[in-house]
Amino acid sequence: MVGQDLLYLYYSNGNSLLAFKKSEPNLNLDVPNILNVQKSTSVNAGNSKWRWTGAVEINNQFLFQSSQDQGLAIMDLRVSPQLMTPAYQIPVNISGGSVDSFFLFGKNQIYLAVPIQTLTTMMNIYNITDRKNPILIQSMPSDDPSYSYSMDMSDDETLFVFDNNFSFVLFNSTTIGKFIQISQWQFQNGVFGGIANGLIISHDSNFIVAVERASVICVVDISNKKNPQLASFSRTNGGENIIKAKYGSNKQYAFIVQGLYEQHICTSELARHW
Repeated sequence: MVGQDLLYLYYSNGNSLLAFKKSEPNLNLDVPNILNVQKSTSVNAGNSKWRWTGAVEINNQFLFQSSQDQGLAIMDLRVSPQLMTPAYQIPVNISGGSVDSFFLFGKNQIYLAVPIQTLTTMMNIYNITDRKNPILIQSMPSDDPSYSYSMDMSDDETLFVFDNNFSFVLFNSTTIGKFIQISQWQFQNGVFGGIANGLIISHDSNFIVAVERASVICVVDISNKKNPQLASFSRTNGGENIIKAKYGSNKQYAFIVQGLYEQHICTSELARHW
């Protein structure tokens, strides 16, 4: 991941969270990449492991990084973007649990959604106006300790979806702190084996597009928000994640991260659903 100003590159290799400062290209190949570890600073995960999901918030002042066992770490970048000073930790609630995903939203990204794996809660919503002191404003109830690996919001932030308990759970997110469940689409036999490694809501808010690692790309029609229906699915290598285009004239495309067999990003031919 990179900061909003594109001056720093942050990379998790599991044991360490590395920060690379941008440098001008030169004949010595002095560029910020994951092979030039000596050009980076790092934060060790200790007895835990850094996970693959991270984000630098909109003001370039804080870094959010998922981890195993220790939950979601919030790092202060204001003193130095490379020092990554620990500011706050949102813990996991059961032994062996981890935070694999989270979602920043709202004006100036003042809200945060974090999956919580307990017998009573599946998702927490925080007000993070003060990044060093998140305030819990809603816990979404659950009677199953299943876990969410992926989530997304519609462009206008009135719909929120995540995977949980072998399903996609769709919420009306119009009122912050009072998300209301609209529907739940249960995974069908032969489509998903267990989890969605990544999912997005299309720009027109009519489709959920999801991927499962080494398995499938799936499209669910949510034009009727109360009655989602399977639109299509394709047996492929699936994906580690899926990211929708946000800028320019090519918003009909999504980008699938395929990390199981090769390290690359490919465009997905999903324009007909957008």
